[in-house]
Amino acid sequence: MTLAGQVDAVVSRAQAAVLASRGTGSPRRRLVLADEQLERVRRDVHRALATELPHADVVVLAGCLAALHRVQLAVHDELGARELRRRDATDDAVLGLRSAPGAEEVLAQACRELVLRCGLDRVMASEVRGGSWVPSATRARPGGRPARAFASWVGQHPTIDLAHGFPEADVVRTARSVLIRSTDARVHTLLRDVSVAGSYVVEPVVVQGSVVALLHADVRPDGPAGEADLRHDQAVLRSFAGGLSAVLDRAVLTRELRAHRAGAAPVPEVSTADAVDLTARERDVLRLIATGATNERIGQQLVITTGTVKSHVKRLLRKLGAANRAEATAWYLGGLVSGRVPDPGAPVRVGTTSR
Repeated sequence: MTLAGQVDAVVSRAQAAVLASRGTGSPRRRLVLADEQLERVRRDVHRALATELPHADVVVLAGCLAALHRVQLAVHDELGARELRRRDATDDAVLGLRSAPGAEEVLAQACRELVLRCGLDRVMASEVRGGSWVPSATRARPGGRPARAFASWVGQHPTIDLAHGFPEADVVRTARSVLIRSTDARVHTLLRDVSVAGSYVVEPVVVQGSVVALLHADVRPDGPAGEADLRHDQAVLRSFAGGLSAVLDRAVLTRELRAHRAGAAPVPEVSTADAVDLTARERDVLRLIATGATNERIGQQLVITTGTVKSHVKRLLRKLGAANRAEATAWYLGGLVSGRVPDPGAPVRVGTTSR
């Protein structure tokens, strides 16, 4: 096949990958593979143009370069669009956790959201209890790895020691994720026997400085586009774990607040004059912070720019004397801003300006 023929074939496959991604959400690796093929043949064309060629061949190859450039832009645009959709799906998945009534239900819901909304193949969530970790819930994509025996094992909630040398112990100690490839000898025997695991990532869920849960997720680092898939899956899991941490942190704060109220003497209502002086817009932003919303999500909800959201957050943290969003959430849940317990579900004012 001539070089021009190779270009035509690669361009056609790349165009088909873009159309499939837009229409049916075909696997991301198809786009990544198409981009790699486009880049390889583009280099071949440049090498050919560096040699002495008849004018007619130069014209043909110049046209090939233009076609390659156009379709590469389309592939990159679609990869960028998929990344935006991935971020939106991850945000929506985290928001979906708020309906779970307790920590165990939150972890089960987390597994469902990561598979159904975020596109991971198989996920397991575990609680960290002292010197052990306890598998709590799992979810797998239909048609994925054998799931029945593994789900049955997880359903028994086995207690596994955080033994030195195993990846889970490293994650709990450092609060950092680890990648375990299929050839790694550190996989826990129990996990290897029942999970039919290939390569996977272990991501920590950190609440108030401590690792309280672990997320195990299958990843696909092998094959032509595998490393790009791996980075994508790790980014999904890391982003989701951050949101899950915020949800669990809020649940802990709420539980502590309720326990404090149950055992404390009645506290007089704080008067408006004694309340922290936040503007109406700052109260709207604070209410959304308490739900775990990101700056981008707050901006979408209030129809303001992310930069404006950041300015509001900075000012309200200063007024509250809070070091971070978690402390601001504690103020909000404690009713210290308004003098009463605010309603997290109360409507917010959209599209108005209050500075």
